[in-house]
Amino acid sequence: INFLKWRDDFKHITNKEIKILNNGVNHESEARGVLKDLQFALNIINYEELLVLGSDNLYCFSLSKIIEKAREKQASITALKKIDKELIKGRYGCVLLDENNKIIHFKEKPQKPKSDLSSIFCYYLIKKDLDKIRLQESFKVENIVDHLYSDSDIYGHSFQEPWFDIGSLEELKKAEEFLQSKHL
Repeated sequence: INFLKWRDDFKHITNKEIKILNNGVNHESEARGVLKDLQFALNIINYEELLVLGSDNLYCFSLSKIIEKAREKQASITALKKIDKELIKGRYGCVLLDENNKIIHFKEKPQKPKSDLSSIFCYYLIKKDLDKIRLQESFKVENIVDHLYSDSDIYGHSFQEPWFDIGSLEELKKAEEFLQSKHL
């Protein structure tokens, strides 16, 4: 994908400035992890709040819903998807919520998931949580939710619409079939 062309083509849809950042990684073996990449970006851009999306995911829900929920709660939010525990096992982050949808437990890729709610790499983060990430010297974990939930109020919002983690060829084919069935 030519991201600069994508950005230029997208300008007619929003009045927001879109910045494309290059973290300098050219090979998977050089990857630093999502928190280090986010920290890299936070040291370059001005921010008050930020929508963070996984580039290997296809989201079929309105991103504005997660932004609305974050602003309503005045807290960071992660999108959640209810999926079979067997699919979560060893593949996705697993979340437990309290009665107000606040995250009370998170485990990245557990072998024994405690719930059927998975965090799906779609985060809307508020300034105080972004500042924590930007100022952190090292990370014990590599997941945004895992890093924040123990000392920040971070909430989950579950979506019913389809979602695809297209990081594998199998899931990419499922996403393509879905999009073709919708004539997109």
